[in-house]
Amino acid sequence: AAPSLLLSSLSTSNTPISSHHNTSEEEAWSETSGDTVDSWGSAGTRVGAEQEQDLVVNYEDQIIQSIEDLEEKRTSKREEALTKLIRLLSHRYAAEVLESRSQTLLDLLNRSVKKTKSYTENRLAAKVMSLLFITLGEGQEAMFYDILELFKYTITNNASTEVKSECINTLGLACFIAASNKDALELLDFFYNIISSNAKNIHAVNDPASLTSALNAHGLLYAGLWGDYRESKSSSSSGPRAQFERIMPTLMRQLESTIMEVRVASGENIALMFDILGIGVLLVLSEDSNNDGAALW
Repeated sequence: AAPSLLLSSLSTSNTPISSHHNTSEEEAWSETSGDTVDSWGSAGTRVGAEQEQDLVVNYEDQIIQSIEDLEEKRTSKREEALTKLIRLLSHRYAAEVLESRSQTLLDLLNRSVKKTKSYTENRLAAKVMSLLFITLGEGQEAMFYDILELFKYTITNNASTEVKSECINTLGLACFIAASNKDALELLDFFYNIISSNAKNIHAVNDPASLTSALNAHGLLYAGLWGDYRESKSSSSSGPRAQFERIMPTLMRQLESTIMEVRVASGENIALMFDILGIGVLLVLSEDSNNDGAALW
Protein backbone atom coordinates (compact mmCIF):
# COMPACT_ATOMS: atom_id res chain seq x y z
CA ALA A 1 0.00 0.00 0.00
CA ALA A 2 1.11 3.56 -0.57
CA PRO A 3 2.40 5.47 2.47
CA SER A 4 0.09 6.95 5.01
CA LEU A 5 -0.27 10.28 3.21
CA LEU A 6 -3.21 8.62 1.48
CA LEU A 7 -4.90 8.51 4.88
CA SER A 8 -3.50 11.51 6.68
CA SER A 9 -4.33 13.88 3.82
CA LEU A 10 -7.79 12.48 3.12
CA SER A 11 -6.73 11.12 -0.24
CA THR A 12 -9.19 8.22 -0.16
CA SER A 13 -11.42 10.36 -2.31
CA ASN A 14 -14.35 7.99 -2.42
CA THR A 15 -14.64 7.79 1.36
CA PRO A 16 -13.09 10.92 2.86
CA ILE A 17 -15.20 10.74 6.03
CA SER A 18 -14.03 7.24 6.96
CA SER A 19 -10.33 8.06 6.59
CA HIS A 20 -10.41 11.46 8.24
CA HIS A 21 -8.83 11.91 11.66
CA ASN A 22 -10.53 14.58 13.74
CA THR A 23 -8.59 17.70 14.56
CA SER A 24 -9.23 20.41 17.09
CA GLU A 25 -10.99 22.62 14.57
CA GLU A 26 -13.49 19.82 13.89
CA GLU A 27 -14.35 18.84 17.47
CA ALA A 28 -17.69 20.62 17.32
CA TRP A 29 -18.64 18.61 14.23
CA SER A 30 -17.54 15.35 15.87
CA GLU A 31 -19.70 16.06 18.89
CA THR A 32 -22.68 16.94 16.71
CA SER A 33 -22.40 13.86 14.52
CA GLY A 34 -21.86 11.69 17.59
CA ASP A 35 -25.01 13.07 19.16
CA THR A 36 -26.90 12.35 15.95
CA VAL A 37 -25.77 8.72 15.94
CA ASP A 38 -26.66 8.27 19.60
CA SER A 39 -30.11 9.66 19.00
CA TRP A 40 -31.05 6.73 16.80
CA GLY A 41 -31.02 4.47 19.83
CA SER A 42 -33.04 6.78 22.03
CA ALA A 43 -36.39 8.51 22.26
CA GLY A 44 -34.83 11.41 20.34
CA THR A 45 -34.58 9.50 17.06
CA ARG A 46 -36.79 11.99 15.24
CA VAL A 47 -34.65 14.94 16.37
CA GLY A 48 -31.49 13.20 15.18
CA ALA A 49 -33.04 12.42 11.80
CA GLU A 50 -34.19 16.02 11.40
CA GLN A 51 -30.70 17.30 12.16
CA GLU A 52 -29.24 14.99 9.54
CA GLN A 53 -31.84 16.07 6.99
CA ASP A 54 -31.08 19.73 7.69
CA LEU A 55 -27.43 19.06 6.94
CA VAL A 56 -28.29 17.38 3.62
CA VAL A 57 -30.54 20.26 2.59
CA ASN A 58 -28.37 23.11 3.76
CA TYR A 59 -24.80 21.99 3.16
CA GLU A 60 -24.66 23.51 -0.34
CA ASP A 61 -25.75 26.88 1.00
CA GLN A 62 -23.25 26.56 3.83
CA ILE A 63 -20.42 25.85 1.38
CA ILE A 64 -21.36 28.84 -0.76
CA GLN A 65 -21.59 31.10 2.29
CA SER A 66 -18.24 29.87 3.60
CA ILE A 67 -16.58 30.64 0.27
CA GLU A 68 -18.04 34.14 0.38
CA ASP A 69 -16.80 34.56 3.96
CA LEU A 70 -13.22 33.99 2.80
CA GLU A 71 -13.38 37.55 1.45
CA GLU A 72 -13.99 38.96 4.93
CA LYS A 73 -11.38 41.37 6.29
CA ARG A 74 -11.28 39.81 9.75
CA THR A 75 -8.81 36.96 10.10
CA SER A 76 -11.01 35.19 12.64
CA LYS A 77 -13.92 35.22 10.21
CA ARG A 78 -11.81 33.69 7.45
CA GLU A 79 -10.47 31.04 9.81
CA GLU A 80 -14.03 30.19 10.81
CA ALA A 81 -15.01 29.85 7.15
CA LEU A 82 -12.01 27.61 6.42
CA THR A 83 -12.82 25.41 9.39
CA LYS A 84 -16.39 25.07 8.20
CA LEU A 85 -15.26 24.16 4.68
CA ILE A 86 -13.02 21.43 6.09
CA ARG A 87 -15.96 20.04 8.01
CA LEU A 88 -18.38 20.17 5.08
CA LEU A 89 -16.06 18.93 2.34
CA SER A 90 -14.83 16.09 4.55
CA HIS A 91 -18.35 14.79 5.01
CA ARG A 92 -20.10 15.48 1.72
CA TYR A 93 -19.22 15.03 -1.94
CA ALA A 94 -19.66 18.56 -3.26
CA ALA A 95 -18.35 18.53 -6.83
CA GLU A 96 -21.55 20.02 -8.23
CA VAL A 97 -21.25 22.97 -5.86
CA LEU A 98 -17.53 23.52 -6.38
CA GLU A 99 -17.15 23.04 -10.14
CA SER A 100 -18.60 26.44 -11.02
CA ARG A 101 -16.78 28.10 -8.12
CA SER A 102 -13.44 26.30 -8.27
CA GLN A 103 -11.41 29.23 -9.61
CA THR A 104 -12.94 31.64 -7.10
CA LEU A 105 -12.23 29.27 -4.23
CA LEU A 106 -8.74 28.54 -5.52
CA ASP A 107 -7.88 32.24 -5.66
CA LEU A 108 -9.23 32.84 -2.16
CA LEU A 109 -7.33 29.87 -0.75
CA ASN A 110 -4.11 31.02 -2.39
CA ARG A 111 -4.67 34.42 -0.82
CA SER A 112 -5.11 32.82 2.60
CA VAL A 113 -1.94 30.76 2.16
CA LYS A 114 -0.04 33.99 1.42
CA LYS A 115 -1.34 35.84 4.49
CA THR A 116 1.38 36.68 7.01
CA LYS A 117 -0.72 37.39 10.09
CA SER A 118 -2.01 33.91 10.91
CA TYR A 119 -0.29 30.54 10.60
CA THR A 120 -3.64 28.99 11.45
CA GLU A 121 -5.20 30.55 8.37
CA ASN A 122 -2.27 29.34 6.23
CA ARG A 123 -2.60 25.79 7.51
CA LEU A 124 -6.38 25.61 7.22
CA ALA A 125 -6.29 27.01 3.68
CA ALA A 126 -3.79 24.36 2.61
CA LYS A 127 -6.05 21.69 4.07
CA VAL A 128 -9.11 23.00 2.22
CA MET A 129 -7.01 23.05 -0.95
CA SER A 130 -6.35 19.33 -0.62
CA LEU A 131 -10.09 18.71 -0.23
CA LEU A 132 -10.76 20.81 -3.32
CA PHE A 133 -8.45 18.60 -5.40
CA ILE A 134 -9.94 15.43 -3.93
CA THR A 135 -13.47 16.61 -4.69
CA LEU A 136 -12.82 17.71 -8.27
CA GLY A 137 -10.51 14.81 -9.09
CA GLU A 138 -8.51 14.35 -12.28
CA GLY A 139 -8.28 16.92 -15.04
CA GLN A 140 -7.25 19.82 -12.82
CA GLU A 141 -3.74 20.35 -14.16
CA ALA A 142 -4.28 24.11 -14.50
CA MET A 143 -5.24 24.26 -10.83
CA PHE A 144 -2.08 22.38 -9.94
CA TYR A 145 0.04 24.93 -11.79
CA ASP A 146 -1.79 27.71 -9.97
CA ILE A 147 -0.59 26.43 -6.60
CA LEU A 148 2.77 24.86 -7.47
CA GLU A 149 5.19 27.76 -7.05
CA LEU A 150 3.25 29.33 -4.18
CA PHE A 151 3.26 26.11 -2.18
CA LYS A 152 6.94 25.41 -2.87
CA TYR A 153 7.74 28.94 -1.71
CA THR A 154 5.57 28.54 1.40
CA ILE A 155 7.15 25.19 2.25
CA THR A 156 10.59 26.76 2.02
CA ASN A 157 9.97 30.11 3.66
CA ASN A 158 7.00 29.99 6.04
CA ALA A 159 8.25 30.04 9.62
CA SER A 160 5.65 27.56 10.88
CA THR A 161 6.58 23.90 10.61
CA GLU A 162 2.88 23.01 10.82
CA VAL A 163 2.21 25.12 7.74
CA LYS A 164 5.18 23.56 5.94
CA SER A 165 3.93 20.07 6.72
CA GLU A 166 0.36 20.78 5.60
CA CYS A 167 1.57 22.38 2.37
CA ILE A 168 3.80 19.38 1.64
CA ASN A 169 0.81 17.08 2.15
CA THR A 170 -1.38 19.17 -0.13
CA LEU A 171 1.22 19.64 -2.86
CA GLY A 172 1.98 15.92 -2.98
CA LEU A 173 -1.69 15.04 -3.11
CA ALA A 174 -2.51 17.66 -5.75
CA CYS A 175 0.34 16.37 -7.91
CA PHE A 176 -0.82 12.77 -7.46
CA ILE A 177 -4.34 13.69 -8.57
CA ALA A 178 -3.83 16.30 -11.26
CA ALA A 179 -0.26 16.64 -12.57
CA SER A 180 1.66 15.10 -15.44
CA ASN A 181 4.41 12.52 -15.01
CA LYS A 182 7.00 15.20 -15.79
CA ASP A 183 5.69 17.39 -12.97
CA ALA A 184 5.58 14.42 -10.63
CA LEU A 185 9.24 13.62 -11.35
CA GLU A 186 10.23 17.20 -10.60
CA LEU A 187 8.33 17.17 -7.31
CA LEU A 188 9.87 13.82 -6.48
CA ASP A 189 13.23 15.62 -6.56
CA PHE A 190 11.84 18.44 -4.42
CA PHE A 191 10.70 16.01 -1.73
CA TYR A 192 13.91 13.98 -2.01
CA ASN A 193 15.95 17.10 -1.24
CA ILE A 194 13.88 17.73 1.88
CA ILE A 195 14.39 14.16 3.07
CA SER A 196 18.10 13.97 2.27
CA SER A 197 18.81 17.29 4.02
CA ASN A 198 16.73 16.40 7.09
CA ALA A 199 14.55 19.38 6.10
CA LYS A 200 17.47 21.79 6.41
CA ASN A 201 16.83 23.10 2.90
CA ILE A 202 13.38 24.31 4.00
CA HIS A 203 14.67 25.79 7.27
CA ALA A 204 13.12 23.08 9.45
CA VAL A 205 16.05 20.87 10.44
CA ASN A 206 14.91 17.54 11.88
CA ASP A 207 11.31 18.71 12.17
CA PRO A 208 9.26 15.51 12.56
CA ALA A 209 6.14 16.76 10.76
CA SER A 210 7.98 18.20 7.75
CA LEU A 211 10.16 15.12 7.31
CA THR A 212 7.27 12.70 7.69
CA SER A 213 5.14 14.63 5.23
CA ALA A 214 7.98 14.73 2.69
CA LEU A 215 8.54 10.98 3.05
CA ASN A 216 4.85 10.28 2.60
CA ALA A 217 4.58 12.61 -0.38
CA HIS A 218 7.62 11.02 -2.01
CA GLY A 219 6.13 7.56 -1.58
CA LEU A 220 2.76 8.68 -2.91
CA LEU A 221 4.26 10.10 -6.10
CA TYR A 222 6.52 7.07 -6.56
CA ALA A 223 3.45 4.84 -6.37
CA GLY A 224 1.53 7.11 -8.72
CA LEU A 225 4.31 7.05 -11.30
CA TRP A 226 5.21 3.37 -11.15
CA GLY A 227 2.51 1.49 -9.28
CA ASP A 228 1.93 -0.72 -12.32
CA TYR A 229 5.62 -0.90 -13.25
CA ARG A 230 7.10 -3.91 -15.00
CA GLU A 231 10.85 -4.41 -15.24
CA SER A 232 10.89 -4.41 -19.05
CA LYS A 233 9.28 -1.00 -19.36
CA SER A 234 12.07 1.31 -18.29
CA SER A 235 15.72 1.37 -17.42
CA SER A 236 16.22 5.12 -17.74
CA SER A 237 18.00 7.30 -15.21
CA SER A 238 14.62 8.67 -14.15
CA GLY A 239 12.95 5.28 -13.92
CA PRO A 240 11.74 3.55 -10.75
CA ARG A 241 14.86 1.49 -10.12
CA ALA A 242 17.17 4.48 -10.57
CA GLN A 243 15.00 6.53 -8.21
CA PHE A 244 15.00 3.67 -5.73
CA GLU A 245 18.79 3.36 -5.78
CA ARG A 246 19.14 7.10 -5.40
CA ILE A 247 17.00 7.43 -2.29
CA MET A 248 17.71 4.08 -0.64
CA PRO A 249 20.80 5.22 1.34
CA THR A 250 18.82 8.19 2.64
CA LEU A 251 15.90 5.98 3.67
CA MET A 252 18.24 3.57 5.44
CA ARG A 253 19.70 6.51 7.35
CA GLN A 254 16.23 7.76 8.25
CA LEU A 255 15.42 4.32 9.66
CA GLU A 256 17.86 5.23 12.44
CA SER A 257 16.10 8.51 13.22
CA THR A 258 15.22 9.22 16.83
CA ILE A 259 11.77 10.25 15.59
CA MET A 260 9.34 7.35 15.44
CA GLU A 261 7.15 8.86 12.72
CA VAL A 262 10.17 9.34 10.47
CA ARG A 263 11.29 5.74 10.98
CA VAL A 264 7.81 4.44 10.18
CA ALA A 265 7.44 6.58 7.05
CA SER A 266 10.90 5.52 5.85
CA GLY A 267 10.05 1.86 6.35
CA GLU A 268 6.79 2.31 4.45
CA ASN A 269 8.66 3.86 1.53
CA ILE A 270 11.15 1.01 1.43
CA ALA A 271 8.39 -1.60 1.57
CA LEU A 272 6.46 0.20 -1.17
CA MET A 273 9.46 0.31 -3.48
CA PHE A 274 10.34 -3.33 -2.86
CA ASP A 275 6.78 -4.29 -3.70
CA ILE A 276 6.64 -2.21 -6.90
CA LEU A 277 10.03 -3.40 -8.13
CA GLY A 278 9.50 -7.01 -7.05
CA ILE A 279 12.74 -6.99 -5.14
CA GLY A 280 13.67 -9.82 -2.81
CA VAL A 281 15.70 -8.45 0.06
CA LEU A 282 18.35 -10.05 2.20
CA LEU A 283 19.58 -8.03 5.15
CA VAL A 284 23.00 -9.21 6.21
CA LEU A 285 24.24 -8.12 9.59
CA SER A 286 27.84 -9.04 10.27
CA GLU A 287 29.96 -8.21 13.27
CA ASP A 288 33.01 -8.60 11.05
CA SER A 289 31.78 -5.92 8.64
CA ASN A 290 32.74 -2.29 8.93
CA ASN A 291 29.10 -1.44 8.29
CA ASP A 292 26.23 -1.87 10.70
CA GLY A 293 24.23 -3.60 7.97
CA ALA A 294 23.99 -4.06 4.26
CA ALA A 295 21.02 -4.46 1.98
CA LEU A 296 21.42 -6.71 -1.03
CA TRP A 297 18.92 -6.47 -3.85
